[in-house]
Amino acid sequence: ICWENMHSTVQLIDLLGAGALLLWGLRLIKTGVMRAFGASLRLWIARGTGNRFAAVLSGIMATLALQSSTATAVITASFAANGAIKPRMGQAVMLGANVGTSIAAVILSLDVHWFSSATILIGVTIFSLSKYARGKGVGRAVLGLGLMLLALQLVGNVTGPLRESEVMIAILSGLGDAPAFALILAALLAFVSSSSLAVVLFVALLASSGIVPAPLAVTLVAGANLGGAIPPLLAVMGEGTEARRLTLSNLVVRAIGAIALTISAVPVAGILEGFLPDAGTLPIAAHIGFNLALLVVFLPLLGPIGRLAELAVPKPATPERGVRYLDDSILD
Repeated sequence: ICWENMHSTVQLIDLLGAGALLLWGLRLIKTGVMRAFGASLRLWIARGTGNRFAAVLSGIMATLALQSSTATAVITASFAANGAIKPRMGQAVMLGANVGTSIAAVILSLDVHWFSSATILIGVTIFSLSKYARGKGVGRAVLGLGLMLLALQLVGNVTGPLRESEVMIAILSGLGDAPAFALILAALLAFVSSSSLAVVLFVALLASSGIVPAPLAVTLVAGANLGGAIPPLLAVMGEGTEARRLTLSNLVVRAIGAIALTISAVPVAGILEGFLPDAGTLPIAAHIGFNLALLVVFLPLLGPIGRLAELAVPKPATPERGVRYLDDSILD
């Protein structure tokens, strides 16, 4: 019994370590791209919002570069607060960022074991040989991609034996019978990690190992998308009214979609299982379908969403930025 407890503890440590490496890889990609192309990327996002379709494409491409819809959302909200992006176009960028993170999940879920080692080697080489900030940023981003792929392999190795764990089976059985709790748990994980992408990839690995049934996997994907919208809102609380409106709208849109997907998890899982023989691809497909559905449903509704956001977050009576030197009482 003591050995079994020790083995379970070692498995948990391995799992947490692999998860930490996954998040660190995400952070390296984000910081590397921002340091290499930060100014150009910001300018490109600001200029790529002439219409809602261009704004969606801008959000997709920025998220693919950063591997983080959270980072794209924070940049976009800051632009909206400064007036560089119209609020409606900013919401379109948010919808595109959601689609971008689902495409990133597809890329990172591909079974290419050698690619992680190759990208780590290339990233370290570029970083070591580069003398300028842009080259070091590119090297850091490539290294982060390699670490993410390596972390996913480690998570897969750890989760394999978990399918035989009675404790894990009992926990997941309880989650399967309580979809609301599963939704909240996945949202909490995405919030703590500031990454819906990491949680979706983890769910995909659990599903491929047979640990998570299809309806529960769909619910966990819904929760991951919901939780991923919370960090941008908290990050821009001091950025101004427009930034808060934009991130709050994004959270509400994802919440509506997450609740709808949770309610329909069983039929959705049944449909996906009919098309996808591999259980590991089901969460990825659910992630893509979820964000594409949000795009199709809410892109025509940018105007009403903006007006509701104005009602929810009214402008303050006093200016938000700058210093007021004039005393209203002596203006006469």
